[in-house]
Amino acid sequence: MVDQVTAASILFGSCRMDDFREALQEGDVKGVRAMLNRIGVNSRDEFGMTPLMYVSEAGHLDIARALIDMGADVNARENEGRTPLMFASHVGHVAVVMLLIKKGADVNAVEREKHYTALMLAAMEGQALVVRLLLMAGAIKGMKDKDEKTALEHAREADNSEIVAMLSVTAAAGGRRGRSRRGRGRRRTHRR
Repeated sequence: MVDQVTAASILFGSCRMDDFREALQEGDVKGVRAMLNRIGVNSRDEFGMTPLMYVSEAGHLDIARALIDMGADVNARENEGRTPLMFASHVGHVAVVMLLIKKGADVNAVEREKHYTALMLAAMEGQALVVRLLLMAGAIKGMKDKDEKTALEHAREADNSEIVAMLSVTAAAGGRRGRSRRGRGRRRTHRR
């Protein structure tokens, strides 16, 4: 029986995902773009990782945009259930997070092993701007992981007072769960 690594090499033909990762780490944008046509935008390596996941984690906005324009799945999940948005949120690549959200990434997707969300990962790593963006996009701050912890509890454990304050304010604002205040106009009264 063929193992997963060999199967991945066969699947990707002459351009293996390892070559793609190496070119990406070296910042070889031309090489990465050239490989995309041979690899396929939604192909996977032995870990279930797609090119968009690697690009999101590395923070290459222009390549992420090109992949999405070529049909990359913004909600693809690797073997443990993590999405491109989770990878970008964890390391704080704000521009990539914004692009993924704009292109329809599920801000409340849950990974399989520990049940983390992008919001929890950003809160754990102190990515305050990402936390704010996720909340504005509708991330549910009250979701709990496998250990029954919320993003707020993860921010407290990481001793990140800015994110704790942000998530606490959101909680005190009536549980709107990150929704915008737009559309909440003043109540008009008519005098007769």
